Amino acid sequence: MEPIDDFNSANSLIDYFTFLRTPRKSGRRPSYDTWVLSLFNRGKKSLHPKKEYLRCQLIRGHKRINRNIMKLKFPKKTLNKLNELNDASVAAFDLLKKCFEKHREELSKISRTEEGPETDGKAKRYEIKQKSNRSFNHLFCKTYFEKFSVRESYHYYVSYLFSDFNLDSLCKKFGFRCCLMESEHTPYCYQKWGILHNYAAYEMLKEIEIQPFVDPQSIIMTRAGNCTEELAQIMGFMNFFKNDFPQEIKNQIDEFVNSNERNSSPEFASFANK
Repeated sequence: MEPIDDFNSANSLIDYFTFLRTPRKSGRRPSYDTWVLSLFNRGKKSLHPKKEYLRCQLIRGHKRINRNIMKLKFPKKTLNKLNELNDASVAAFDLLKKCFEKHREELSKISRTEEGPETDGKAKRYEIKQKSNRSFNHLFCKTYFEKFSVRESYHYYVSYLFSDFNLDSLCKKFGFRCCLMESEHTPYCYQKWGILHNYAAYEMLKEIEIQPFVDPQSIIMTRAGNCTEELAQIMGFMNFFKNDFPQEIKNQIDEFVNSNERNSSPEFASFANK
């Protein structure tokens, strides 16, 4: 994947979505997942994380946290580490546990290591791990998410991962970065992680032709008046969590929401102010 630097020179989230829909020289509009992952980099060579790498992280992490719940253990390391001092994380973990109890039989079966690709649970060396990543293909992921119980549990799992919205912690957990980390994170860093949250929860499933679970109580909606689907979801996420952001970020979110409210339908105005 070619490095994409244009987002870093954008002045707002609106500019990002304009850029997202701009065809490249080939005349084709880039796929949504390509652009999302191009916002992050792994290591000094600025390599972007691959789609299979993210799928592998999320599915393995989802299975692992269900095994922790089954054994009555708190997740204490890797992607799933629980911050017991963060009330939002504790509440999100409680929702995940309740979902597991509701679907215990199905989730216990799907969470076994032998239910994964050939190398799942056995990848100890980097070369083997890379091979395992590639095995999380379209067919395997579609099979994994075909049951409603798995989709519901996964929804709460993604909410749990992003419940502690500390960017340094997110970079460490996911194994890739939103910036060069030469100074403090910028407003764009918060936007990037909000976009990734939307992708992991919704778009990743849609691209494998699976309808994602949507919590009826969630303000993240699939449609809001004249607003595009992706924009509505990301705005919902950012508006909901804006109180956790620095004041500079709050001001930018408010300005963004208000500008779209003025140019959209009454339904969108109602959504944006929830």
